[in-house]
Amino acid sequence: MRDDIVLIICGSATSWILNKVINNHGGLYNRVTRQIYLRPFNLSECEKYARSLDLRLSRRDLLQGYMIFGGIPYYWSLLRRGLSLSQNIDELCFAKGGQLTTEFDRLYKSLFKKPEPYIAIIEALSGKKCGLTREEIAEAIKSGQGGKLTTYLKELEQSDFIRQYHSYGNRSKNTLYQLIDPFTLYYYKFMSKAVKDPAYWSKMQGRQPFTNWSGLAFERLCLLHVRQIVSYLGVGGIITNALSWTTKANGTTSGAQIDLLIDRSDGAINLCEMKYCLGPYKMSAKDEEALLNRYNAFNQAIKGAKAIHPTLISPDGLTPNQHSGLILKVVTMEAFFLSEK
Repeated sequence: MRDDIVLIICGSATSWILNKVINNHGGLYNRVTRQIYLRPFNLSECEKYARSLDLRLSRRDLLQGYMIFGGIPYYWSLLRRGLSLSQNIDELCFAKGGQLTTEFDRLYKSLFKKPEPYIAIIEALSGKKCGLTREEIAEAIKSGQGGKLTTYLKELEQSDFIRQYHSYGNRSKNTLYQLIDPFTLYYYKFMSKAVKDPAYWSKMQGRQPFTNWSGLAFERLCLLHVRQIVSYLGVGGIITNALSWTTKANGTTSGAQIDLLIDRSDGAINLCEMKYCLGPYKMSAKDEEALLNRYNAFNQAIKGAKAIHPTLISPDGLTPNQHSGLILKVVTMEAFFLSEK
């Protein structure tokens, strides 16, 4: 046996590498000495990369760019100096011959030998804000729940397209799968609609479709930067766990849903409200009522076992008013640009 030869296998064909190399049961079984997980950039890394390209984007631009491109360096490398972010997106995603107009099909075909079942799962998840259970996915794509579905879900998760997560207090069952890839989400919200206008994105700014998408995309960005949020809150030195929670209406409380809970080992839980807007967020009476409902429903469910810290995550922070008294912590966009330690 020679020890002076090292074979490095890399590439975009995720399913082939997993099946033929990593999980091989033949001649390569147990032969892999090391795996390298090449994950997408976080926002701090995207900012450094943008500076190296001299793109001169504001942090707001970087935030919105991440909500579209995620942390994929290739997409960021396509941005052109001298164009605004909106102009760049129009040129790449909506102009005739734009470099990303056919990216969705190329992407999934390059990653998966038979992309149809993977795309079916992605399509099912694209319309569900909180995700679906395994059983719901099987029903949506008209598939059984055997080993193939397990493989599809595992490969999509390992490729950073989806994530699986658990509801607080219910970790042993009802695992949810959620679409987490920003570009795929953006594709289904806008690019899949066969838009003909080459200036579509510039014209879409501030309109209702943009507002609806930005709220959802910002939530995904937050979920991809939980480590940074935890650090910003000053609790990076303790054990934390990011979870969700939902309950149906009953005789004493109305239904409630919390998309991000940061469960801490110091006896507290951050109940996070994620709001995307321009300028500091101004809570309304409706916001206050909704937050109070979530707070009371969750506190009742955990029977006061932990201190609940309502936390607002919004790019430009919060404007204090008569409706914001319940908020204990505020996380601004500065959190997302913190380097991981």
